Amino acid sequence: MRIKSFVASTVQEALSNIKEEMGESSIILETRNISDDDIKSESGQNLVEIVAAEIFAEKEVGNGEERKEEGCFCEEKHSLEGDPDGHLGQEITSLEVEWPESCKEWFSLLCKQQVESVDAKILVSEMLSELDKENIESIDEQREKIKEIITRKIKIYPLETFQEETNKTKVFIGASGIGKTTTLSKLARKTRLYSGNEIVLISIENDSVEKMNSVATEIGAVVAVVTTPQELKTVQDEFRRSTHMFIEMPGIGGNDNKKLLALREYINAIPNSEIHLVLNATTRLKDISTLVFDQEFVPIHGLLFTKTDEADTFGTLLTVIMRSEIPVSYIANGNTHSGDIKPATANMIAEMILN
Repeated sequence: MRIKSFVASTVQEALSNIKEEMGESSIILETRNISDDDIKSESGQNLVEIVAAEIFAEKEVGNGEERKEEGCFCEEKHSLEGDPDGHLGQEITSLEVEWPESCKEWFSLLCKQQVESVDAKILVSEMLSELDKENIESIDEQREKIKEIITRKIKIYPLETFQEETNKTKVFIGASGIGKTTTLSKLARKTRLYSGNEIVLISIENDSVEKMNSVATEIGAVVAVVTTPQELKTVQDEFRRSTHMFIEMPGIGGNDNKKLLALREYINAIPNSEIHLVLNATTRLKDISTLVFDQEFVPIHGLLFTKTDEADTFGTLLTVIMRSEIPVSYIANGNTHSGDIKPATANMIAEMILN
C-alpha cells in the first residue's frame, strides 16, 4: 500500500489527480479544508486536502489472473467518485474501525503525542500494510515497524561534523525569542572545540549583540554588526577564507512579507550559506506553521528544533517535518549557552516520539 496526500483548489481537482496517479481502485482515507494557519495553506487561496491509499495489484500464481492485494485491516473498497458535491468534513472511510485493538492504541498514542490525526492514521495504516501476518499482533514488531516508517518520512540535512575544518556560513532565522542567539552560541562553542579557524558572529541590525559579545569574549571569536546587505557581503568577503561564520537574522514572522523581502536581500548577499529555521519544540502547530516561511521568499535548508528538554510531546515536530518536507538539521536542549546541540538523525526523532 502507498499513501499520499493530494492538495488542490477543489475536491474534484484533487480526486482527478488521485485517479491519474493511483488509478480507480484507490481508497480515500481523509478529506479536509486547509485553514489559513496550516503549513500547506497559500495566501488568498481556499485549498482542500485528500489523503488516498493505493492498493497494489499482483498476479495470482498459476492462473494468470490479476487480483488486488487486500489490506489486512480493510475489507471494503471505496470508489474515487465519492463526495461528488464536494462535502468536506465527512470521513469517507473509517479504516481504523477494522484495525486490531493494539493498532488503535498506537493511533491513540500518536495523537496524544500531538501528531495530527491524519498523519497518525497514515503511520498506522502503513504499519499494518507492511507487517507480516504472523507479526500483526506483536507489540514489539508493531513498534519497530512504525519506528521504521517514521524514520523514512524524516529528511535530514547533510551536516559536516564538528571535527571537520571546512569553513561554513550558517544563518539562523526565526521569530523573536525563539532561541536563535542561544543556538548560535552553542554551535560556535562546539565549533571552537574542534576547529583552529577563526569564528565570526554576525548580528544583523544590532540584534542581540550584547549576548554575542559575551560569547565572543569567552571563546575568542570576533563580533560584527551590519545594517545593510552590502555590509554583510563586505564582512563575508573579508573573512571568507579562514572563518566559520554564524549569522543571526532579526526576529520575523511568516506573514510579514515586507520583512521577508528584506530578509531575502540579506540572504542573497551571502550565497552558499546554510539557512536554518529555528523552532521551539514546545510551540503549538498553529503557531509554528506561521513560521515556516514561503520558500519563494527565503530558502530554508534545515529545521532546527530548540528546547526539546522542555517539551512534553514531540508529535508536532513530526507533523511539521512531514507536511513541510524540509530536512531537519539540529536538535537542541537547554535554554542556556552551555546546553547541548547535536546534528539530528531520523532515529533520534522517532525515539523522541515513541518514547
